[in-house]
Amino acid sequence: MRDLIIGASLLGKLLMPVNNGILPYVAPIAYGEIINHSQPQETILAKRTLDLTKRNPIKEVNEIFRDNILLILHYLKGDEKEMLDEDGSVKWEEVKRPFEVDFTLSPGETFAFHDKFLAEFEGKVKKTIPVGYRRDEGFEVVDGLFGNGVCHLATLANWVASEAGLKTVALVNHDFFPVPEIPREYGVSIYYTGDRDARRQNLYITNDFDFPVEFKFLVNREKVELKIIKLF
Repeated sequence: MRDLIIGASLLGKLLMPVNNGILPYVAPIAYGEIINHSQPQETILAKRTLDLTKRNPIKEVNEIFRDNILLILHYLKGDEKEMLDEDGSVKWEEVKRPFEVDFTLSPGETFAFHDKFLAEFEGKVKKTIPVGYRRDEGFEVVDGLFGNGVCHLATLANWVASEAGLKTVALVNHDFFPVPEIPREYGVSIYYTGDRDARRQNLYITNDFDFPVEFKFLVNREKVELKIIKLF
């Protein structure tokens, strides 16, 4: 009997209101809602998409532009060895699978589209794509020109970086053949053969903010999305 009385007393204390009768407020949680305080929302400085189905009005040529864009993004990612067979042929089905590429620029660091630099950028380039758009690197050709399409990717990068407020240098525009769906002023002509022309026909993006930024590419066979994110 004594145990029953003690139990009833403890139960009554547990059920009694606390803080002078005021119960602590608990915010309602919607059904299915997940609260995660460990991942703050991204601060996106700029974001644009390149439609890979609209690089050229001729279907067969468009496919070459698309393939070269996808391939150079794998070179940017650094997994090109997984994309090439021993004889140098490209595993195109692997290349065309969805993937992501990202890299970070700290304050004062520069991204150059290829590895032949103007003198003013020597020693400042943190990230580049060290390829020459050659056949033995897997790049396809249109009208005797290897790597058709890489200029479109450089133009996308110039557009997004400019809108994000980063400093860009592109000395040779792509005026001779405007890049579809991108304003003409952001066109970039990329060239690799010959040091003098190559250094001028490059794209240089410098982070002159006082915080690091991340370049993130989301890629599939139909589009490339590039967003530039502020890091804290």
